[in-house]
Parts: sequence; C-alpha cells; structure tokens
Amino acid sequence: MFRNNGKSTKGRNYEGKHNANRRCLEGVRLTSPLDTNIVTECGDHEICSVERYVTNDGLILFNVGCEDRQLCARNNPSIVRPIIGNPLVGKRDSTIICHHCCDDKDLCNMNMCGVAVRLPMGSNICYDCPLAMDANKCNHISLCDQDSQCAQIAQSNPQGICSFCCDTNLCNRNCTIKSTIAPPTTTTTTTTTTIAPTTPIPQTAPIVQHFNQHPTSIKYGDTVSIQCIVSGNPYPTIDFMVKGRRLGTNVAVDATTHVLTITNFLPYDDGDYRCIATNALGDDHKDFHLQGHY
Repeated sequence: MFRNNGKSTKGRNYEGKHNANRRCLEGVRLTSPLDTNIVTECGDHEICSVERYVTNDGLILFNVGCEDRQLCARNNPSIVRPIIGNPLVGKRDSTIICHHCCDDKDLCNMNMCGVAVRLPMGSNICYDCPLAMDANKCNHISLCDQDSQCAQIAQSNPQGICSFCCDTNLCNRNCTIKSTIAPPTTTTTTTTTTIAPTTPIPQTAPIVQHFNQHPTSIKYGDTVSIQCIVSGNPYPTIDFMVKGRRLGTNVAVDATTHVLTITNFLPYDDGDYRCIATNALGDDHKDFHLQGHY
C-alpha cells in the first residue's frame, strides 16, 4: 500500500476533524491518477494524497494513496528523491513538482495537482469484484457507464442474499443499506422481480495517441526515452520495433509505463521505430524516427 513520506499542502488544515475510513485511489507510477483500478481504505490517522513528479527522462507520473495527516501538514513539496517503484534502467532520481492531501470526500485524490478528471455524463466509479464472497473486502473498481442504470452487488450472508442498486461513486459495497434508485424490473406470473444486469464498459480497439520523447534533441551517448501513450479496452499490450533489425542490447521496455529506454545512444541506434498497441479487437501503430548527433 502506498504511504507517502509526504510533502506540504497549502491552504488547508489537516489537524481538524477526522473523517474515518476515507477511501482513496491507490497506485504508483501512473500516467494519470485514474489509471489505477484499486481503491484503498485509509487508516484512522490517514487521508488521501497525490504526488506528481517528473523523472530525469522527462516523464510526468503520479503516485496516489493514503498518507499520515500529520506528515501531510508539515512536509516540503520541493524535494528530489529516488522514484517509488522499479526504476526504468538503473538508479534514477525524480523531482516532485506537486503534492497535495485531501479529506473532504472519497476519491478526492482523483482531481488534484493540475489534473481534472471528468467522468462521462451519468457514469460512476463502482466496486467490481464479481467473485467476491464478501463485498466489503472488495478493493477493485471500474467505471459504470450511463447505460448501466445501476451499480449492483449480491452478497451471501446468514439471512440469505443481499442485493441492491445505487447511483453514486463507491455506493455498491455495504449490503446493510437500502437501494437509492429503483432498478429496472420484469415481473412474471409469480410476481418474481429480477434486476437487470449491469452493462459492461464498451470494448474499443487500440489507438496510439502520441509519444513523449526525452531528450528531444539526441546527442550520442545520451540516455533516450520514448513513452507510448495509448488507449483501448481491454487495455492494449505495447511492443516496439525498429526497421531492418532487432532492438539493440542497450534497449529496454518498461511494461508498466510503456517506455522504451535506449542507454548510451550510438549511431547504430539511429533509425525508424514503431510503437504497436494490440488487444482482442485489433491493433494500431505509429512510427517515429530517432537520429543522434555529435
């Protein structure tokens, strides 16, 4: 579980009233706070936090999770420290450019540090653990679109099956509450009522949107990184190719951030490269040229 060593937050007092069991997004090395599918419940003295940092390769990434409220109130946001998670190649530093904490609502660390996540109209973030025997132990989330009508859970308990519908973020967990909306129903001759199943998020073919290259002007001997930004559902796998030969032994691809890193860039590494995104619905690619100079 990500627990920051925190930096300061401005214009907010975190020593006041405590909101117990605040639920926050959790993940590290994310290209956006909502790239994670995990939500965590903070401890008694923790609140939600987000930090935005830039690596020495020029990549802007996020860490989100829970953090001790006292650390949130006193830490310094302008520091350099080793990156959280596995480094791309060898040991690198990252510079934290923004750090904030919040405790005003669940998932408040979704829209901080210059990020404005806007969910599609009528959609909600819902718990998504279809095989869980205890809904209260679920920590995976997904996006319920506007066509789903309701987020529903069904949980076995000593009194039988608990099932209800609701239409707010993270509402489909506690089986002791009542439905907040009326689910679509069909009635048989025996007056049995059935809840319409939740419509899954539409699947889409991959799209390679753009690249982030650092440095933009390459000198021989530099370490060069290319971040491939893609979309698609299911999320695509990412591969890189170079025209006319295999990738060199000085080339590595990070499976989490989809970053291709070339250490000690040499004339041999000049050439035409391709990023390929693939899922069950198809594939897409974009080409780019790398050229160094002395």
